Amino acid sequence: MKSASQALINHLLNNHEFKIADVYMLELRSGARSYYTNIDVDVVANGITYRAGFPLFSRTATTLTVGVEVDEMTVTVAYRPNDFIGSVYWRDVARVGVLDGATIKVERAYFVEWNQPALGVIHIFEGGVGDIQSGVDQVDIHVKSATELFNTMLPRSLYQASCRNVLFDPETCKVNKAAYTTNATISGVVNKANFSASTGKPPGWFANGYLLFTSGANSGLTASIKAFDGSTFVLNAPLIMPPAVNDAFIVYAGCDRTLATCKGKFNNGDNFMGEPFTPKPEAML
Repeated sequence: MKSASQALINHLLNNHEFKIADVYMLELRSGARSYYTNIDVDVVANGITYRAGFPLFSRTATTLTVGVEVDEMTVTVAYRPNDFIGSVYWRDVARVGVLDGATIKVERAYFVEWNQPALGVIHIFEGGVGDIQSGVDQVDIHVKSATELFNTMLPRSLYQASCRNVLFDPETCKVNKAAYTTNATISGVVNKANFSASTGKPPGWFANGYLLFTSGANSGLTASIKAFDGSTFVLNAPLIMPPAVNDAFIVYAGCDRTLATCKGKFNNGDNFMGEPFTPKPEAML
């Protein structure tokens, strides 16, 4: 059952004319929120101003079902070349993972006039961001309702030799991220996925880690590291823009999830979450 404010209910009961607009709230994993509307003027609803124009949001229809079926909606975001979300271009959101862990809420707002605050809003859909498909000038975001959580496989943790923790997770891994963070500057470039920098760290230190650019054409973008030989970084995928000498970045140590690395590199054996002595699947009695 949909709920609405008494002011909206009274207006709909006694008037045949009203204006409607979809309003969107996008919340990133960091907690940062952005507000958009699908019409061409800014509107105010629940004390929040929803921005009109680009990036332009639209959506598919929704259905209401009883039970635990997972509902889905596709939100399409049309953007211009220089439209940002935070410090990242909209055209890059799928590649750099800006929307990983994000949620989108869609409501329908009712107005007497656009320049007046909404009489009220009705909840349409809310869910987590799933698959993302980028085009030349738009991105399609598949949003799944909270019932998607019922699809979680149980038990969540299976026996395996490698560690199940996420490196630097404060609740599980507990390794201090700041202690394994290095600031560096590119000193030489081979291509978009291969460049060198002086870090003072031994070979392999940053393998399986990641870096964040703080200046240059790739500023604000993150990239995962495939290999590190002591001076040269090899990325898992090419950067969008070519890196350049003197581009600055922050780089974080990597972990291969073995017990030896956990003890020797991070001195964190007490928090290792794996079963390194589990027999291999092919081992049989």
